Order: sequence, then C-alpha cells, then structure tokens
Amino acid sequence: MRVLVPLPYDVSNLAHGRNLRVVHLLRHLAHRAEITLLAATEAFAEAARGVLPDVRVVRVDRTAAEAAPNHGSWLLRRSLGFIGADMRLQAAVLRSAAACDVVLGFDLLSLPYLLAVREATDAATICDVIDDPWLTWRSTPAAMRWSIAGLKTAVAVRTLRAVALPRLDGVIAVAAPDAASLACVGRLVVGTVPNGVVPDTSPAGPREPLAVMTGAMHFPPNAAAAEFLIRHVWPRVRTRLRSTDWAQLAIVGCDPSPWLKRLAKEAGVIVTGRVDDLRAWLRRARVSVAPMVSGCGMKNKILEALACGCPVVATSRGAAGLPCGRASGILTGDTPDALAAQVAGLLSDPARAEQIGHCGHQMVREKFAWEGSAERLRTFLQAAIHERRIRIAQRTGAYVPLWCREACHAAS
Repeated sequence: MRVLVPLPYDVSNLAHGRNLRVVHLLRHLAHRAEITLLAATEAFAEAARGVLPDVRVVRVDRTAAEAAPNHGSWLLRRSLGFIGADMRLQAAVLRSAAACDVVLGFDLLSLPYLLAVREATDAATICDVIDDPWLTWRSTPAAMRWSIAGLKTAVAVRTLRAVALPRLDGVIAVAAPDAASLACVGRLVVGTVPNGVVPDTSPAGPREPLAVMTGAMHFPPNAAAAEFLIRHVWPRVRTRLRSTDWAQLAIVGCDPSPWLKRLAKEAGVIVTGRVDDLRAWLRRARVSVAPMVSGCGMKNKILEALACGCPVVATSRGAAGLPCGRASGILTGDTPDALAAQVAGLLSDPARAEQIGHCGHQMVREKFAWEGSAERLRTFLQAAIHERRIRIAQRTGAYVPLWCREACHAAS
C-alpha cells in the first residue's frame, strides 16, 4: 500500500496532541506500508525527518508552478480559505498522487489538498479529522461561540463538514462520540482510530500527596479546565482533607498565561510551565485531574497519566471515548463537589490510589497501544482503496477482481 501524506505544518512538537498522533501512527504504519510525506517547507521537512526517521520525507519544490484549485461553490471556497492552503504543496500533491493508492491527511488543515486530488486521480482520499470540528465549536465558551470570529468559524465548519468531507472516500475520528456525530452527515464513511500511548516501564517509586493537571495551557479548553480546578474544585479538596499544607496541586504544562499564574499563586497552587519530563511529575503524583469543561475528543493527558500508573479523576467530557471506573483507572464526576470527593479520597488513601493506578496501567497496555491504533488505520485505508477501485471499475465498466471485492467486504 502506497500512502501519500501532505504536511502543511510542523510535527516536531510532540506536546501537541495532533502531532503526537501523526508521528506515532505513521511510525507504526511505515512497517506495513510505503509512506511518502510531502512537507510544505524545508523547515517542516527537517522537523519531520527528526521524528519520523523511517518515513520518506520530500520537500515541496518552491519553484514549481502553482495549482489552480476549483473546489466548487463560492461558500465552499470561502470556507477553505478560512483554513488556508499552500498552493505549491497542492501542486506537489497533485503530481504525486497518481503514483499512490491513498492520500491521507491529518486535521482539517489537510482538507484542501485532499479535495484537489479527489477527481484528478484514482487514489482514495482519507482525512483523519481527529475531533469532530462541529463538536469542538459547540464546546467552546458561549462568549467565543457568538462572537464575530466564532460565528465565522461556525459557518466555515458547518460548510466543510456538510459539503467537503462527504466528497472524500472516508473520514477518521479519534473517539466514538466524534465518530457518531460525523456519521450523522450524509454520505460520509466514518472510522474510529483511538489515540495510543507508550506504557511507562520505569520502576515505580513512592507517590507524594500531589495532584497534577497536565496539558498545554495556551490551549483554551486546558486553560478553562485549570481555572475551574483552581477556583472551584481544589478549595473543596482542601476542606475535605482538613489541612492546608500536606497536599499540593500542580498545573504542569507549557505557556500558562500571566493571569493563570496569578490565580494559582493566590490559591497556593504550583504552576510549572514547560517541563523537560512530564512523566516525572506523573510518577510522583498520587492522582491526575482532567476537569475538562470544554473541548471534545480523546484526552492524551489521561492516557499519559494511566501509562505511568497514576489514577485519573475526570469529568465525563474529559473521559469521553475512554472506559471509566476503578477497573480502568478513571474516576469521574461532573460537579465541583463530586470531583473534590474523588480527588480527596485518592490523596488520603495511598493504597487505593496505587491499586486504581495499576488497573489503569494494565488497561492502556491492553487497549491503547499505538501498534493497535496503527493497524486499525491500515485496515480502514485498505478498505477505502478497495472501495475506490470498485467504484471506478463500475463507472468505467471494467472488471472487478474477486479478491478485491472480497477484501473490501472483509475490511468493512
């Protein structure tokens, strides 16, 4: 299977959930497929080579002629313009797609390049949107949703979701709720490929009475969750523990705003900023907290905590797409009191926290290995290729080999 991947962004920052997904899926897919990654710039190409040494990375020829896109209606063109596109990357994708079986894009930023080759070649086109963009928009705070920029985003997202995505041969989501939402769009073939994790093999040490929340703090859902945790949950935890000094809360992640730092300082909370080794904090902590009040999709922060044997307390939104309960290492609550009760219970009972954390570690080893996710992706791509070949053969009146029809049926 020959896979072409357009890359209009830098994938080297693995603190970004999208980049982490792209890199790990392509690393493992490269064992079973021939992958060519087309990078928009030399900087993007060098960054990709650093994290994907087994993948063929090609820099776009910046002197080549640009492609002239024709994406249909004025509204669709305006919506694609909202995303933006590199015309020379689009031209390179058009030239290279004819020699490939499937063109695979990650994130909506890849959509213009997929649409450009959809009618020009026989290659199947697949977009891993990761999270349903409409659910993402709906989960943002109301003030952002109903601002001028928010309304423009809504129109673009609705158009791309309803008009552009159904033109492709398939769409992939990271979690079942996102896949179910996308499946409501007519003529859209949707698959689910969950995120994965690399289980921690370092020896477990004694855990401190420490709660941590991890994540990039410039990401609005993480910033909103940190504020909710500091303002509404942590004071209730301290009240339940009847102490103000022996338990601590740390907000661990890059780019915290000055406002968040001031809020945390007033509440006696540690804000670390960027750290060299996130897992070092998760090995120390007795509990990880994911009190998401916005956003959608599967949360890497939860998988990373469980991979280190650290139990997780999360809201239902934060744990979406993941098995919950003590046997899975994830306890849930959707009110400040419910979350505080779970966090305080784990902080005050080290043995219980260790047991639940061990269950979570076993769960992610069995269900969320990157190898399994990459195999699900490969199966979905193979099915899309077979379906595409059958449709082309039916349109042209060509003979469809029996093996192709059987493979398509088996893959679906």
